[in-house]
Amino acid sequence: LFRISGERVEQYSGQMSIAERELLKQLHQQFKQYHMFKGII
Repeated sequence: LFRISGERVEQYSGQMSIAERELLKQLHQQFKQYHMFKGII
């Protein structure tokens, strides 16, 4: 899921409902934060 490029996410998001789009954004943010947190340890 997270290997999908930014451009593809934009493409897919056009076909998604707003709720799905927001959920994907939240997942992406959590994923980034997790990796940053992991990098600190």
